[in-house]
Amino acid sequence: MMFCAAPRSRPILSNEAWSVIVSLALGLSNGYFGSVPMITAPSRVRDYQKELTGTKQRTALRIMQLFVVDVFECAMRYVNI
Repeated sequence: MMFCAAPRSRPILSNEAWSVIVSLALGLSNGYFGSVPMITAPSRVRDYQKELTGTKQRTALRIMQLFVVDVFECAMRYVNI
């Protein structure tokens, strides 16, 4: 989404359709890769581990999301956008 807005004088992706495409791609990929493991994992563990499995999955997903945002921010600083 940053490519659609920065730099303000001349954005890298100047067409408004790009912001819709990027949002759609991120929503679908995060929806799929975030939801499918959350749905299937509890059925693959013992009953007493189901709650802990869900908690660990959600924590791991959040840490991964923070890492990806951090890497993206460093890349943006590297190219000076």
